Amino acid sequence: MARIRPLGTATEGKKLMKHFTRRPARDVRLTTTLVLLLVTIGCRTATAPFPPLAAATPEDAMTELRARRASLAGAQSLMRIRTRSGEKVESFQAKLEVGRGDTMRLTLFTPVGTTAAVVTAIGDRLAVR
Repeated sequence: MARIRPLGTATEGKKLMKHFTRRPARDVRLTTTLVLLLVTIGCRTATAPFPPLAAATPEDAMTELRARRASLAGAQSLMRIRTRSGEKVESFQAKLEVGRGDTMRLTLFTPVGTTAAVVTAIGDRLAVR
């Protein structure tokens, strides 16, 4: 059988109770501060991925866009795609990867996150698996 030990004097018990009654308010403030800090850091916008076009004419803009495309090493994006066929609307998640040159890969995911289909394009050839 466990023995119950006294806390000590009544004054020590009161000090201990004051410590524990003040602590939750401090913990709430600390937790709130940490959550706000993490949300602020998570929502921070990074630098713009591409500077705005500086072309005055459509021809200059097209030339600048072609130069940017030639220098692009690749990019990827997670997205939600919604399709509509008559009254039926379906949505699913997908990942788009664009590589150097004329390569593209679109991975479609099931609702549980597994791969449903992969569409690959190289130049004018298209493959679906």
